[in-house]
Amino acid sequence: MTLGRPAPTIVGMDLREPGLRRASWWLLGLGLLVAGRTESAETLDGVVTRAIAALGGAERLRACQTRLTVGKISFDGGSENPFTVAQKRPNRLHMEIFFSSGVLMRAFDGKAGWQANPFAERKDAYPMSPEERRNIEEEAEFDDPLLDWKARGSRVELLGKEPLDGRSAYRLRVTTANGLVQELWLDAETFLRARWQGTRKANGREMVFSSSFGDYRTVDGFQFPFQTSSRSQGNETRQEIVITRVELNMPIEDAQFALPRAAAEPAGKAKP
Repeated sequence: MTLGRPAPTIVGMDLREPGLRRASWWLLGLGLLVAGRTESAETLDGVVTRAIAALGGAERLRACQTRLTVGKISFDGGSENPFTVAQKRPNRLHMEIFFSSGVLMRAFDGKAGWQANPFAERKDAYPMSPEERRNIEEEAEFDDPLLDWKARGSRVELLGKEPLDGRSAYRLRVTTANGLVQELWLDAETFLRARWQGTRKANGREMVFSSSFGDYRTVDGFQFPFQTSSRSQGNETRQEIVITRVELNMPIEDAQFALPRAAAEPAGKAKP
C-alpha cells in the first residue's frame, strides 16, 4: 500500500472467524510501482536510481499526498473479504476488513495506534500495545524505503543478482534508522518489486514474512501489483490479496485516523 513498498499493512491480530486459522497474519504488499528501464545495473547507486525511476521518480513520489486501496483478501483459498486501506502523508493509516461477523479496523494517526476487532471480547476501539504500535508505525510509512534513504538514516546493501522465479532479480537489504530490516528483490529488467521479506514481532515473538507480487496495472501513471501472495515462515497459512481499485490524492480527513471517542464505525466512503 505504500508507494513502492509492500510493507504493510495489516498485522498481528488473532482472528476467530470460522474457517480461518487462529494465527497472526499480515496484509502485505500493494506497493505502488512504475515500469522501469531495462539496461543493466550492477552498482548499488545504479540499482537504486533505476528503482526510484521505476517508481515514477523522486519528485513525483514526494508529491503524492494520499492513497486509497480497495480490494479483497482471502486465507488459504477461503472466502474473499473486502478491505480498504486509506493512507495520508507523512504516516497516517486506516484499514478495514469486512467479515460476516463485523469489521476489523486498525489505524495510526501519526503518534498512536488503535484497533477494533469484532472477534475479540472487547468490541469497542482501543489503543494498541507497544508491540502493535511499532508494527503499525512501520506499516504506515508512506514512502518507499529506497526513496531518500541516506537522508532518512537508513542503510542499503546490494546483495547481488540472482535467479527468481525463472528471471533475474537484484537483491537489496534495507536497514532503517530504527532497526527495521527488510530485503527486496527487484526484477532485473523492469525494476519492479518482485518479492519482499522482513521480520516483525507478533504475539511476542519474531516472525519472518514474505510477499510476492504480480499483475501490475497502470494507475495515474504509476503501476500497482494488483495481486499479492503472502505467508510467514513456519506457518503454512497463506493470504491472497486482489486489488480492485486505487485512488491517489483524494481528500481524506485527519479525523479518520484518530481513536474514536465512541464505538468505532466503518468509514462509509471507503467501504468497497
